[in-house]
Amino acid sequence: MEITDNLTYGFNPFLDMLNHDDNFNVEWQFDNVNGGMSLAANRDLTAGDEVITTYGLKNNQNFLINYGFSMPNNVENQLRLVLKVPKA
Repeated sequence: MEITDNLTYGFNPFLDMLNHDDNFNVEWQFDNVNGGMSLAANRDLTAGDEVITTYGLKNNQNFLINYGFSMPNNVENQLRLVLKVPKA
């Protein structure tokens, strides 16, 4: 399998167990050479530090439906409101 610059979604066993935060300390990417996912720290970590990733910029509805949690004070939060306009 090879992943290019196209946006790709997929299930990643074990990576989905990492907690999400906007102040994440690891970034992950697909490694085409080894054919798997790799994690890299974006700052120095010490033994015992929690490994935190980001699930991306999403609203709380998306977080709740897809990941089972919501974020207080989520700056990406929004409300989808569907209105039907009656025919005149």
